[in-house]
Formats: sequence, C-alpha cells, structure tokens
Amino acid sequence: MAVMDQNVETQQILSNLLNIPLCIAEISCRSRRKKRSL
Repeated sequence: MAVMDQNVETQQILSNLLNIPLCIAEISCRSRRKKRSL
C-alpha cells in the first residue's frame, strides 16, 4: 500500500509540473486578448 501511495503522489507532482506551463500560456493569452480589446 505504501508503494501505491508514493506512486500516486509522484503522479500528482508530475501532473502539476505539466500543468504549470499550460497555466502560464493561458494567462499570457488572456493578457494579450485584453490588450487587443483595449
């Protein structure tokens, strides 16, 4: 069971790391759209 728990934790960390660049890209896209509308 302990090994499974560790696996889940590492998977969550990996998914978080993969999500970070996606969030940054989304934020930059939103800021660009706002600038265009202005």
